[in-house]
Amino acid sequence: MKREIYQIKKITRGVFLGVVLLVSSNSVLFAQNSQTSATYVNVDEVPKPRYQNEMGTFSVDFSNLSVSKDILINNFNKYFNLDDANQFVLKEQVSDDLGIITYKFEHYYKDILIDGDLIFVEVKNDKLLYVSGQLITPSLLNTTATVSEEQIKESVYNFIGVRENVDFGSIKELYTKIENNESVELKLVKALSIHVPM
Repeated sequence: MKREIYQIKKITRGVFLGVVLLVSSNSVLFAQNSQTSATYVNVDEVPKPRYQNEMGTFSVDFSNLSVSKDILINNFNKYFNLDDANQFVLKEQVSDDLGIITYKFEHYYKDILIDGDLIFVEVKNDKLLYVSGQLITPSLLNTTATVSEEQIKESVYNFIGVRENVDFGSIKELYTKIENNESVELKLVKALSIHVPM
């Protein structure tokens, strides 16, 4: 008799545990489904990026939300809390066999490229899936070059040890990220390509 009561208690606990799990899993499904039914129409409402390191690496998952790509793409400055001195330029648009379109944007500050600051936006059926990339918030950066083109060319001549038949490409200004021990600093540099025949 004692053994039968123990068996009944065991079965009762199992049924109770099963009901609890069933009810709690339905609650989770409901919570997930209620997220997808909301349609976001304002960039202030959507999830903001959480930066993972000093280089500005971030990723945001929008796959369970209903957010139009235009809400974000047309409001990058507001989304990333940037001023009007920042611009984002579409550099590439690629689509795959699944219908996912990836947009690649470069970041400019006062019309000067910030090298390595890229934003990737993945979209399917005009709905955001993921936004990722690297972005540093510039503030009060120097946009006036302190080195002339002649000084740059002289430095190149001294570095390569040749002055004849050196073909200089265009010289462009850009910001580059310089890692310090605990932070990253943006420096205005001049980049150029050269060709020296052998």
